[in-house]
Amino acid sequence: MPTIEPRVGPTHLITRQLKANSSIKAFLATIKEIFSQKGFWIYPVFAIGGIAMFILFGFLYYLSSILEDTYSIQGIWKGILLAIPLSAVCLASFITGKFVGKSKPRMKWCTFTGELLLLASMLLIGVRSSNSLFILIAVLFVSGVGIGIILPSLDAFITEGIEKKQRGTISSLYSSMRFIGVALGPLVTTSSGKFSLIQAVVNNENVSRRLFHEAECFDGACDIPKVTSC
Repeated sequence: MPTIEPRVGPTHLITRQLKANSSIKAFLATIKEIFSQKGFWIYPVFAIGGIAMFILFGFLYYLSSILEDTYSIQGIWKGILLAIPLSAVCLASFITGKFVGKSKPRMKWCTFTGELLLLASMLLIGVRSSNSLFILIAVLFVSGVGIGIILPSLDAFITEGIEKKQRGTISSLYSSMRFIGVALGPLVTTSSGKFSLIQAVVNNENVSRRLFHEAECFDGACDIPKVTSC
């Protein structure tokens, strides 16, 4: 005989709605509590991650335009040249992830070192007078190494600094911030050119210095041992 499903009355629907609303309120309250307690280092991590992806996809668009307009390189050769800085990001990310592990001092120093490499390479691109394609690719390779050092260090900050129950929520918000940078990079570079990338790198360096100093406060709100040496 066919089974007859019980009807859901208005009372049950109201109860379900109230439970859903309470769950959303609890979720938002948890996020607010996390940011109020640990926002002093979460905000810099979010900012650095978003700006790093903004720079990465911005300079990829910039390199693509230069290869076509200045050097008349298209097709597969253009793809091979674009893959050089991306391979630097992948290789540096892999090595940095293995090197950093769960060490908070290494996270801090790797983030700062990657920012210095990125800042130096982008400033060199901004002031360079040489039209050598080799120099351009080499400088972008160095900047790719810098970004590759930064990203796994920031991921480790999130992983080690947030409790397991809330880690997925914060990681998803962090990923959203990074993809905002991905979307804005080519758009801003199209209108403002390479100088917008240089300004972004300078701003990112300032945020990184803030994170570099505030990482020493992890023993308080963040429940991470204090960094006393490197």
